[in-house]
Amino acid sequence: MTIDKYVSSKSIIEAVYRDTGISYELPYSDCINWIYTVMEFIGSPAQYIPKIRGIAGDSGYDFENYKIKLPCDFHRLSMISVDGVPVRSKTSEFHHLMDGVCCGLSTPGSSSFDVFTDAFGNVFNSNLGVTDNWRFHTGVTFDINNDFITFNVKSGRACLAYMAFPVDDEGFPMIPDNAKYVEAVTRYLIMKLDYIGWRTNQVSKDVYMDAKQEYEWYVGSITNELKIPDLNQMESLKNALVRLKPNHQEYSSFFSSLGSNRGHRN
Repeated sequence: MTIDKYVSSKSIIEAVYRDTGISYELPYSDCINWIYTVMEFIGSPAQYIPKIRGIAGDSGYDFENYKIKLPCDFHRLSMISVDGVPVRSKTSEFHHLMDGVCCGLSTPGSSSFDVFTDAFGNVFNSNLGVTDNWRFHTGVTFDINNDFITFNVKSGRACLAYMAFPVDDEGFPMIPDNAKYVEAVTRYLIMKLDYIGWRTNQVSKDVYMDAKQEYEWYVGSITNELKIPDLNQMESLKNALVRLKPNHQEYSSFFSSLGSNRGHRN
């Protein structure tokens, strides 16, 4: 299932007022946190929007000190490149070493890094001899930690493709404009309010359990619905499955032809 339209979560908060008859002011910050929480519970990729940072005119992703800060609406990384080349997740435990020497290992920034590769692919280093495990020279790697993406190269231009939390102009989260999805989020907020009411002896346990049951039904229903591919998605899946000769180098082209009935041929 694809999502074509979104609605602001402000309408969800208004629905809670309408459906419960609550006369006091709802805690907006708590409601927003609950909305983000239930989005994570539903967990469908369709509820997020694809974004790209670092394209032409976006100088925010030119880095000079090994790292860039993740966007504030970041949810999940799709792919990343440095200077137009796809980069891979770090595999070396010395990824964060970067410049300097540690434990007898040299990095590309140190003067003792003196390697060359012969015609047979053997890598030579004056300190290590011949080795097939020396991987500092094989490409750029990255790691994500504490709101930053860290690279094993000092400078470059990063281009980041990621899935983002949709937000409106006022910073409220936006949710898919789907009746079941809207009801699932609304019922989750009502359940959380009734849970607080039950804990403080203002709402009976039966009322809270009824709200919990309604939420579980709606979230289960929309979770299953979001898993059903639409016509275009099924065509893309079919093309990916029936290709007679798979292209094992799709990563290098950012998987751009994976869902096409014409693929690159090696």
